[in-house]
Amino acid sequence: MKLQFVHYFDVWGNQEDGYDVNDVRGYQLETDALPSTQQDVLQILIDNDQVHDNVTLQDVSIEIDEFGAEITEVSNNKPFGRLQF
Repeated sequence: MKLQFVHYFDVWGNQEDGYDVNDVRGYQLETDALPSTQQDVLQILIDNDQVHDNVTLQDVSIEIDEFGAEITEVSNNKPFGRLQF
């Protein structure tokens, strides 16, 4: 199964004033099944080399809805990307 990952790679701003995503890149990611948990989403990103294998759910926040998962950095609430189902 292929999923689309949209990486927010040009992000400006700060936690206090908010962030603006200026540019994105899309990637096709391979997975065996549709993710249903935050750990599933993180594992797909790790398996497809989109984040380092030492990243944990303490490092990123993952909000899942019926269309995908929004990923942000916990340390500063900076948007990281979206995995589209």
